[in-house]
Amino acid sequence: MVESPGLPDVNHNLGIIAVEHGRAEAALPLLRSAIELGNDDKPIYFHSLCGALRDLGLFDEARSYARRAVSLFPDDPKILNLAAALETAPWFPSLQGSHAPERQVYMSALVPMLGDGGEPLSVLEVGTFMGASMFTWAQAVERLTGRRAEITCIDPWEDVDAEQYGGGGTGQHLKEGVAHRVFLNTVRLMPERVTVAERRGMSFDVLPTLSGRRFDIIYIDGCHLHPEVLQDIQACDGLLAEGGFICGDDLEAQLHEIDAGIARANARTDFIRDPASGLNYHPGVTLGVGEFFGPVSVFHGFWVMRKGRAGYEPVTMEGGRGVLPYHWPQEYLELARGRIREDGLLAEVL
Repeated sequence: MVESPGLPDVNHNLGIIAVEHGRAEAALPLLRSAIELGNDDKPIYFHSLCGALRDLGLFDEARSYARRAVSLFPDDPKILNLAAALETAPWFPSLQGSHAPERQVYMSALVPMLGDGGEPLSVLEVGTFMGASMFTWAQAVERLTGRRAEITCIDPWEDVDAEQYGGGGTGQHLKEGVAHRVFLNTVRLMPERVTVAERRGMSFDVLPTLSGRRFDIIYIDGCHLHPEVLQDIQACDGLLAEGGFICGDDLEAQLHEIDAGIARANARTDFIRDPASGLNYHPGVTLGVGEFFGPVSVFHGFWVMRKGRAGYEPVTMEGGRGVLPYHWPQEYLELARGRIREDGLLAEVL
């Protein structure tokens, strides 16, 4: 799209069209020009530009324009809300959907199970992407304990084997660098008692370098194909402290619940439907978890086991405490509240 000199409304509208067609990067010069042509008297120009910048993970520039907008329109509620959100809240242009918030509530409930004192809590994430789950761990530490914590995040943050993404937007966000920029913004907003260690690379390269360390929680949400899931679990087994939790996402069906032969035939496919049970699931996750553990504790797709002296043990959530992931859209949080209430397991959800 070509800028129209002297026509800020035209440039703004063309920019909006570009954003709506998934071309936010192409929209930026159009949206900037609508402001810089000397017509900076319309709040919507700033709102549109800041939104496009935010979606691309360009937070510093978005905050700069938002502050400028606040100085021009100090009484505009939309501008004030946008500026406040850019300064204080994480933003994720790509979240998993309506199923994810309740999984993250159950994730958070693991944190207080490890006690409220002693050494800093040590969490390892395999597959951090934009940092949404990392932020949930941090909020659980901040709101449910008095401990300090370090979260070690493993992710290549770049374009990798596209077959694992099933045609979704994840691969595009990695290719364009958006995922890593959003992750860094999320790190900027972490609570004071939580520190983050970034380990950039593929899990099969990075995990061996952690030999000798022990983690209290290991969360596996990297490549969802087989045998990569199994290999991640095997590598993390030796890094988990006794009494700690190993867990992960996207276990919609356990191996004993579906046709294992069909799962193995589709081991390199991201997501399939089991013809017998009708379950939609990630065959790589089902195979990896099932082959290593057998049946596991699972809560709406979030799976977890605890490492005991004699091996791995199932985990109960009864009477536990968790936090809602308030960085998810409000409509998803309401669904999560209802599902957690129906489960009747957790005693308290903040």
